[in-house]
Amino acid sequence: MLGVGPRLGIITPTVFAMLVVMTLVTTVLTAPVLTLIDRVAARQRSTVLKGPEAEAR
Repeated sequence: MLGVGPRLGIITPTVFAMLVVMTLVTTVLTAPVLTLIDRVAARQRSTVLKGPEAEAR
């Protein structure tokens, strides 16, 4: 099922290889990027929650 496009001549082997590499890279990078986004968002939330009372101390 995976090689249907190249087998039918719909896409070239080069395009197929690029699609496979793109799929692998995005799959491997998804978890680390989401973790980074969550950390940044948590840091921003904690800064917003401290707000004016943090400055009064």
